Amino acid sequence: MRTLIKITLIACLITGVNVVLAGNGKTDPPVKQETTTITANSSKDITDGGFFLHVGAMFPSKNYFCPVSYNNSTSERFSTGVNFEAGSMFKLVKLLKKTIGIRVTWLSANYTTYKYQGKIYDQILQGSVLKCGPYFTYGINDDMAVDIFYQINPTYAIDLKDTSDNSGYMGVTHSFGLGYRFKILSVGFDFNFGHVKYIDPPILADDDMWKPRLGYIRLFAGLKF
Repeated sequence: MRTLIKITLIACLITGVNVVLAGNGKTDPPVKQETTTITANSSKDITDGGFFLHVGAMFPSKNYFCPVSYNNSTSERFSTGVNFEAGSMFKLVKLLKKTIGIRVTWLSANYTTYKYQGKIYDQILQGSVLKCGPYFTYGINDDMAVDIFYQINPTYAIDLKDTSDNSGYMGVTHSFGLGYRFKILSVGFDFNFGHVKYIDPPILADDDMWKPRLGYIRLFAGLKF
C-alpha cells in the first residue's frame, strides 16, 4: 500500500511537471501566432484563482491517533508520513494586489506508520474530500504571492494493520496554513488539528477512548496553475 501511494504521488507530480515543460517547449510558429500566445498567458495574474497539485510530508504530533482522554508521555510516536492533495482556488474579491476567495481541496490523503521494536504496528491512512475555507492572497509582484488559508476538513481515517472488523473513523478536522508562490511553483505549510470518532464503537465503551486525535504539521510543494 505504501509503495502504491508513493508511486501515485510521484506519477501525479511528474505528470504536472511534464505539462509545464511541454507548455514551455520551444517551437517555431509564425510571428503573429507567437505574439498572440504571449498576450494570452500574460493575462493570468499571480493573484488569480486556479488549480493546484501538491505532494509533501506530514509530521504527526506525539498525540497523533491517541484518544482525546489520553496524553502520550513517551518518546514513541508515528513516523514522518507522505501527503497528496489536489484542489482549486476560487477568487471572489480582488483589490489591487490582494485577493479574497474560497480554497477547495477536492482530495487529500495522508499515510503514516507507527513502529514498535522495529516492526510496523499501525498504518494510518487518512483522507479528506471537499476541504473548504477562505483564503487571502497578497501579490508581492507580478511573479510572487503569499497565501493564508483556513479549511474545514471532512475526514475519514482507518488503521490498515487492524485485521478486525474495522469500519474506520470519521469526523471533522481543521487546518490553517501559509503558502508562497513563484509563478506556477508553490510551497508552504499548515497546522492540522481535531479528532475523529470510531464509526461503530463497542456498546458501553468509554466514548472518549474511541475519539483519536489527528494533529500534525504538513510541508508541501507543487504547482498552481
